[in-house]
Amino acid sequence: LDSRLPPALRPLGRGAIRLACRLAGAAADAVVVAKDGLDADFGAPERIVPVRNYAAPSAVAPRGHGPGPLTLVHLGALGRSRGAMEMLDALALCPDGTRLRLVGRFTDNSEADFAARAAALALTGQVEQLGWMPHAQALEAAAGADIGLVLFQPGVENHRLALPHKLFDCMLAGLPIIAPAFAEEVAAVVREAGCGLLVETDDPGAVAAAVAQLSDPALRAEMGARGRAAALGRF
Repeated sequence: LDSRLPPALRPLGRGAIRLACRLAGAAADAVVVAKDGLDADFGAPERIVPVRNYAAPSAVAPRGHGPGPLTLVHLGALGRSRGAMEMLDALALCPDGTRLRLVGRFTDNSEADFAARAAALALTGQVEQLGWMPHAQALEAAAGADIGLVLFQPGVENHRLALPHKLFDCMLAGLPIIAPAFAEEVAAVVREAGCGLLVETDDPGAVAAAVAQLSDPALRAEMGARGRAAALGRF
């Protein structure tokens, strides 16, 4: 409710929701959570059943990393809170020839602003928008890129606890990931798998610096292989 309540009332709103969760957990026979970070709010650790949003089996061939201009890819719903504008600002700081591939659609009516910003930065020709695609085709599109982007912006509680499927799709495709350091669930996966770089995603300069670090094809191949192995195993 943070976006709907004035700042003074947000702690009260959070407390009311947590109390409702605690009461529901006490009354339930089991509590199914899709995010590990939600466990504590229900106060029923012995009755928590986690269902994790991990990778789905896929026969996608992983990316073969080599030298040359880089293609960054973002999968799924897109908008301001998911880093759409920061992607453009970071792309503007990357070497000529760097491209951005978007698989999915805008969900917050910011697509016109995105297009205008791309035009203002002279990036329109470097952005490829593919729209929604069947999962297998989306994975193939990802595997044709070099770096996966998860650029949730800070300030949204759901982003701190998010475990987006795009993360595991990019891991399956053999891509290194650039992801938010503040997103606890995402960061834990990236650290455990050793499959990417964690940055302050509201800083386009930090995102561009991570892209520069991943310009080394050997590093991309190493991280991509670790991520794919983790997606096919632990995750």
